[in-house]
Amino acid sequence: MPLSKIGRIGRFEVELRVSSKEPRWNEVEFVISLESRSVISSKGIFIGVDNTDPNASGTAIYRDPRNHATAAASAIGFSSKQSNFRPKEQGLDATHRNYETFLEKTARFPGFEVMRRETRYLELTGDLEQFKEEILANYIPTLGKVEVVASAFVEQIPESAEPESSGDWTLVLVTIYGHESNRVFVDISSIDIEVSVNGDGSVSLQKQTARMTQHIVQVISHFFIANADMLSHRLPTENIETFKDEFTTPNSRGHSQLLKDWLFGSNYACKSESPLVHRLVAILAHGQLIVSSKAIFSGVDNSDPNASGPATFRDPRNHATAAASIIELVSKQTDFKLKEQGLDATAWEYQAFFQRLTWL
Repeated sequence: MPLSKIGRIGRFEVELRVSSKEPRWNEVEFVISLESRSVISSKGIFIGVDNTDPNASGTAIYRDPRNHATAAASAIGFSSKQSNFRPKEQGLDATHRNYETFLEKTARFPGFEVMRRETRYLELTGDLEQFKEEILANYIPTLGKVEVVASAFVEQIPESAEPESSGDWTLVLVTIYGHESNRVFVDISSIDIEVSVNGDGSVSLQKQTARMTQHIVQVISHFFIANADMLSHRLPTENIETFKDEFTTPNSRGHSQLLKDWLFGSNYACKSESPLVHRLVAILAHGQLIVSSKAIFSGVDNSDPNASGPATFRDPRNHATAAASIIELVSKQTDFKLKEQGLDATAWEYQAFFQRLTWL
């Protein structure tokens, strides 16, 4: 039976794995994940002329070409929600999978014509000004104003960040271009780059080769005009200001805050992706759950052996210990005490433990 995901909690990914061992036996693995992951930061900008009538609404947004900048904003806003790529809401916890889905849905939208897909490589020295110059030299301009684009990318590198933000970043820039002739283009570009967070929290770039990708589409005006009634009913209207706001990542909450949110029951924390760290195994036999357990750790445990109290949860280096503490607490709350009970642990206790841990 294939891997079945149960849910995500902050930096934790909860999974249920069922694999057939023999006709009578199944192995069920409960997996909790905790490690660093790549980060997505996004920004939405508009370049050019927006001829949209501020009083236009409904079918007029799509029927009148002067309003097609707003029509484009509404279409990509709809694609982002369908893909669950919501930079404003998700912050740095937006996922690459959802971003890729957003790209696909935008490219397949019948009101857009794909003009260009391009990948180029930036040779970076680690200097931010040189990073900007590399963008200026390699970015394919749609309606000019490449300086604005380069600045928008560089501005996404923060001056400071939490230590766990070190690693691979994807900087996303969603740009709507409006021409005075009412032609409208959308450029969804990204730069994959490695970001380092120093001991004092300051952020720096190292010498590296970064990848820049552009996806450029043009609004097909006659499609919007011919389908104005249908589009006005299906797509919530988003003006340019709303588009810029929705596609811009707010200041990072950081994973330490996500863990606190999780502990206090915030729905905000219920999203993330990462590799395996901790595993509990249960054995199924003839429909009766005979519970056997083994706990393992794989990866790097950076926990300070002298840390205790709030430091266990406040310092990301101690989060492997934090995960173990949470698991132990829930096992005691649900009387799922495998060391004490041995094979006398019951299916009901395991189920209560499992549900409690995934519900938190």
